[in-house]
Amino acid sequence: MKISTDANTMQIAQEIESYITETSWKYVALAVARGRSDFQESAATARDLHNIEQQIKRAIRGNTDYYRRQFEQMVPELVAILPAERRARLADPHNPMLLATVAAREGIQAVNAVHLRAPADVIETKINQAIAAFAAMKMAVVNTMTAI
Repeated sequence: MKISTDANTMQIAQEIESYITETSWKYVALAVARGRSDFQESAATARDLHNIEQQIKRAIRGNTDYYRRQFEQMVPELVAILPAERRARLADPHNPMLLATVAAREGIQAVNAVHLRAPADVIETKINQAIAAFAAMKMAVVNTMTAI
């Protein structure tokens, strides 16, 4: 799967930031340090790992040309740590198979919320997310069929 770094730099940064909220900056810093020889030597202590973490944050969030270049150099390591679904979303966000997978997961979460007697607002949220996922899948399939 080919992910273009030129057109998707902002999208890649957003996807990585979103993933980091699920994991941690330390995990990302360690993964990047393992993949980059210039960081491997400086990842010996917790403080060094914190410094790498700060460099990654600056590269992702920075608005200068220097930080954009730094981010582009880190993209292969950052994309490699993303789960397969997130990488697929970066490569082709309108892929019907990806959207079918997301719709199935959201639908199962909605059904589980009902079975586990979650609060009504949680059930409603899960059902709305499932409906939105199925609608996105429908649009992708329709667009694919009309393009043929």
